Amino acid sequence: MKAKLVSQMILWLVVLAGLLVITACQGSLPEGSQPTPDAFATVYAQLTSEAAAATSIPHSPPTTEAPLPTLTVALPTAELTPAALYRGFIVLRDNRFIALDFNGNPLGFEADISGIDGVGSYNTSVFRDGLAYSRFEDGTVTLITSAGRRTLDFIRSESSISARVSPDGSQIAWAYEFWGSEAPSSELWIANLDGSNARKIDEIRPEENRDRWLLFRPYRWLPDGKLLYATQPTGIGGYILYGNFNGMRLYDPASGSVTVLVSDEEQLGLDLDSISHDLRLASLTGNGVRIRRLGSGVEVVLPPTAGLTVCGDGQFSPSDQWVAYACGRNNPDDEAGQVLLAPVDGSLAPQVLFNDPANAPHVMGWVDEDTILIQTFSRFEYTGEVWRVQRDGTRLTRLSEGIFIGFVP
Repeated sequence: MKAKLVSQMILWLVVLAGLLVITACQGSLPEGSQPTPDAFATVYAQLTSEAAAATSIPHSPPTTEAPLPTLTVALPTAELTPAALYRGFIVLRDNRFIALDFNGNPLGFEADISGIDGVGSYNTSVFRDGLAYSRFEDGTVTLITSAGRRTLDFIRSESSISARVSPDGSQIAWAYEFWGSEAPSSELWIANLDGSNARKIDEIRPEENRDRWLLFRPYRWLPDGKLLYATQPTGIGGYILYGNFNGMRLYDPASGSVTVLVSDEEQLGLDLDSISHDLRLASLTGNGVRIRRLGSGVEVVLPPTAGLTVCGDGQFSPSDQWVAYACGRNNPDDEAGQVLLAPVDGSLAPQVLFNDPANAPHVMGWVDEDTILIQTFSRFEYTGEVWRVQRDGTRLTRLSEGIFIGFVP
C-alpha cells in the first residue's frame, strides 16, 4: 500500500483533522514524554480521539456480568486455514464501499457512505453478508447488508469502540475504551449479533495501566469460534510506518478460558504484526521481521533489502510455510518501499515481489497459498491502489483504486 491504510492493516491512513503528525516508529512512548488520550493514533496515522474525560465514560452493557475468565499460558492449536478462504475484497472508493473479486470485477455489493468521515480498515469489519463500522463521533457500531443498515443498540459509548464480526455474521466482539484522570481502561465484550448472550470476557483496569496505556482490539475470529484479540498502546505520536499490536490473547467460549499467546509484559509496543493460522508462530517487527515460534521462543530474522530501514506487515500464507512482509525507508519526505517474501524458517533469502518508488507498500493478506494482496497508499492524498501478485513474483496485477477494507469470506 502506499503506507498502510489509514488495519493489519491495516490503520495508517487517515489524514483528517485531528490526525497526529507522525515522527517516530516503534511502539513505546518517547522517553520523558507524557501520553495523550488519542485512541487510534497508534497505527498508521490513525484518527485522534478527542475524548479524555476526568472520569470513566458510561456505556450500556448488560446489567449482569459473568466472572472474567482466568488467564492461562498453555499453548493452544487451531485447524489450518483452507487454501481459499475468500470470495473477494471490499475497497473504499469515491465514498462507497465496493466488493470486488480477485480480478477486480464487481461482486454486486455496494454501499454509499457519503458524509461519514473517518472510515478505514482499522474500524471496519467485513463478514459474509456485509460489513460493520464503528464511529468515533458517537461510539456506535453500524451494520450494512443487502437489507440496509442498522445501528446495534446494545453497543454504545461516548468514547471510541473497535469491533469485529465473525465471518458467518453470527457473533460480534467489541472493545470499549474509557478515559480517566490517570490512565485509560478497556473492556472486551462478545455477543450474538442480535445482542443476546452478551458478556465481558476481559478488562484492563486504570490502576494496572498507568505505565502501559494499553487498549483491547478484537483481531480475528477462528473457524472453531475462538476469538483472537490484541492489546495496543495508545497515546503514541510520531511517524508510524508499520505498527500493530503489543500482545495477543485467545478466548475460548467453550471453556471460558483466556490463553496468552504473546505477553504484554514484553512491552513490544506496536511490533506484533500477526499470528499464524495454526497459532504456533508470531510475526514481529524489529531488525526486519522476526518470526517467533511461540512454543520455544526461537526467532528467525528476515531482513530488509538495502536502503530500507523499517519492516512490518508480516502475513502468513494459509499453510503457515511462507510470510510476506513490507519494508520502507521510514522517511516521510522521501519514502519508498518493497514487499518481500520468505519461508518462515529463513531457509531462503527474501525475494522482492513488489517495488514502490514513492511510498511504502503494505501487505493486506493472502488470497490462497500462491496469491498475495498488496495496498499502495498516498498518506497525504488519501488515495491508494490494490494489487495482486503471485508468490513467485509473477502476474502483478492492479485490481482497483481505493482503500482496502477487508476480505469477503
